[in-house]
Amino acid sequence: MPGPTAVEDSAMTDRHAVRVFFRYDDYSATSDPTVDNGLIGLFRKHGLCCTFAVIPRVTEGNYRDPRPRPSLELDASRRQALAAAVRDGSVDVAQHGFEHRSNGRGMPHSEFRGDDYGVQEEKIRRGKELLEGIIGRPVLSFVPPWNTYDEDTLKALHENGIQCLSANRYGPLVSTIETMRFLPITVELPDLESAVAAARARPQDDPVIGVLMHPYDFRESGDQRAQVDLDVLDGKLAWLKQQADVVVASVTVLATSSGAFDIRRYAGNQPFAQEQLVPPFIRGVADTPYYASTSGTQAARQRRLAGSIGTYVVAAIAGIAAGDLLQEIALSIHSAAEELALVLVLAALGALAWRTARQPRVYFRPMLLMTFLAGCGLGAAIGIFR
Repeated sequence: MPGPTAVEDSAMTDRHAVRVFFRYDDYSATSDPTVDNGLIGLFRKHGLCCTFAVIPRVTEGNYRDPRPRPSLELDASRRQALAAAVRDGSVDVAQHGFEHRSNGRGMPHSEFRGDDYGVQEEKIRRGKELLEGIIGRPVLSFVPPWNTYDEDTLKALHENGIQCLSANRYGPLVSTIETMRFLPITVELPDLESAVAAARARPQDDPVIGVLMHPYDFRESGDQRAQVDLDVLDGKLAWLKQQADVVVASVTVLATSSGAFDIRRYAGNQPFAQEQLVPPFIRGVADTPYYASTSGTQAARQRRLAGSIGTYVVAAIAGIAAGDLLQEIALSIHSAAEELALVLVLAALGALAWRTARQPRVYFRPMLLMTFLAGCGLGAAIGIFR
């Protein structure tokens, strides 16, 4: 797909606009044609573009089963429908893996992560060639199945002319490729209006909303996981068209605009390495329904870090005060009781620390309690030696 025109590029980089892209995953030889064609028709009706993450040659059976088996390319009718939608601007095509079959190398599932570079490069190259043969233009965006990938995936994408990775906000920070763009999804369709409201409240964050959809989200598919029907999407697209400060664009148009979607922005939108230690009452990445600018995320991360540190400091101070009070009470009972109180506090702290160390990750509540107990021990010790 060609890059944006000067007018489109101006709209894409307008800091006063809320930018929205729609990503429809799993279009393939086996996806539900009622939903597929329904989406094409709705975006065509409203003069908007949706990015279809297309599986070039989908595996038969369960995506999560890594065992080798046949895979299916798009049939003639799907090829024609896709090519026509691309020509009239209703659909932008991103490559969605190759077969969307798990490689069985651990959880979460992945088609690529952990495979040798040569294996990954061949899949990406072959899939890209298949899709470009259908739509007659370059495929510049890639959506990894299960949103999982590694550094070799990014190198193979770059080698094959892919300019943008669209996954989620939790992928590895491994890119050494300065030209790679990152446009993650941020919400699902039911949350669109609230996401726009949140983005409007922070225009200085240069907000971009990525809306994720799958065939199984729509009741027309007959899937039990369905949340909405196509009429709901119709209404939401009509509503978006009425919003003067909202621009709807495809992943490829955004990625090839002059907007800043590099690895620095992607890193800023990621959770902390020890996100599970952040107090739940402090807003996290999952609570922000848009992809913010680098400067916007820096301010948010500083607020979250300060709030987290402050919470643990308050717990420690409360523990010191409680420990000092406990020591005073123990002393009033018996002169030897104050040492016993300190021993009990330290024993409780040690037991909690031992139990926590046996877990793969330490979470907020145990860490907060350990901080409080450490404060108690310090407070009791201060009281004894005062």
